[in-house]
Amino acid sequence: MFKKFFIVIAMFFALSVLASAQTVYVSENGGGTGESASTPTSSISEAYASLKNGGEIVIVGDYNIPAITFPEVNGDVKISGGKLNLLSTVTFAKNTNSNTITLDLPVTSSGATIFGGFNSIVFGENFTVDGDLDFYGG
Repeated sequence: MFKKFFIVIAMFFALSVLASAQTVYVSENGGGTGESASTPTSSISEAYASLKNGGEIVIVGDYNIPAITFPEVNGDVKISGGKLNLLSTVTFAKNTNSNTITLDLPVTSSGATIFGGFNSIVFGENFTVDGDLDFYGG
């Protein structure tokens, strides 16, 4: 009996870990579900909000971001893939958790600003900036 109970608990834990490691694909020309690079969604804000327990947003191609505020999520988020073109202020909502937001892709900017909102912001190995970018940390 105990062995079966342990197996059920282990399977539940494994499924919950897999569910929290969600990946959403985003493209400016997208219109799909975001479940794969061939069916990307077009809204980075909706993709970010869908990562309630953290995960990764993969940018397919170039993606222009106007002024935006990303909501708080309950897990670490990584943004990778193509290239972000920051057109204005990007704000991450004030975080009451100990989340890490990793930017791991090239960014272009002409005087845009990133506000960290008390989040831990990490710049990954693929992070580069072309242009002027102001950053105000957490």
